[in-house]
Amino acid sequence: MNEELTRKERRQREREKIRSLGFRAGLEYLWDYYKWRFIILAMVVLLIIFELIPWIRRMQQTTQIYVAMVNQPQTDSAQMDRLQAEFEQLEGFDRDWRQTTEFDSAMNLDPQGEDLMTKYYGNASVIRFQSLLHTKTLNVVVADRAFVEEQAAQDSFLDLKDVLPEDLVSRLSADGRVEPLTDSTGNKFSGGILLASGYLTTVSELETDSLLCVAADTPDPAVLADFIRYAVYGPDAVHPETETAETGSTA
Repeated sequence: MNEELTRKERRQREREKIRSLGFRAGLEYLWDYYKWRFIILAMVVLLIIFELIPWIRRMQQTTQIYVAMVNQPQTDSAQMDRLQAEFEQLEGFDRDWRQTTEFDSAMNLDPQGEDLMTKYYGNASVIRFQSLLHTKTLNVVVADRAFVEEQAAQDSFLDLKDVLPEDLVSRLSADGRVEPLTDSTGNKFSGGILLASGYLTTVSELETDSLLCVAADTPDPAVLADFIRYAVYGPDAVHPETETAETGSTA
């Protein structure tokens, strides 16, 4: 009890001393004796602000589609950034920070070199790919045929007929773009989309045998269908009914 009273008395005397010094002198006194406490407190507060605000922002965002380019050595991040920006603009995500997309071109799951760095990078990509796949974070995979066939045999991809509108599947089939794949039981399913001479291939230098596959549905199924139209047929194929309506109203 005496020790507690001593602490209280000490704090009371300190407050009285600061009051007696006046405003400016009191501030100088506080700074001289407590500046390191102030500095540490300010650093902690700034750290919390800079970490907390982005975290809150991320918690309020929804990733509408996650696209991974796998084993595409000619596709760089600048090309992906342009594609991402163009697609987000088409979907209107650029006007709403809560709606985001992920376009990933940094996955190399079949390293050809034997040097240590290449092997490490390949293993890191495998771990990331499997994590995204099994958590159903990854929606679209664009990869070379060998990789696609290997993953199809592990039931990594969905049947296009189950996730896309019937009219889009019919159009892709009529254009000869639907590629049958084989699942783990040996059954064939409509799992791949040929991208040769498609929009995505012409603007991002994909491998010539690249296929597009769906690993998981998107929060809004329409976004998935729009991306496939965009990847195969280009920007003009996305929301054509909206453009027609706008043209008609202008006329």
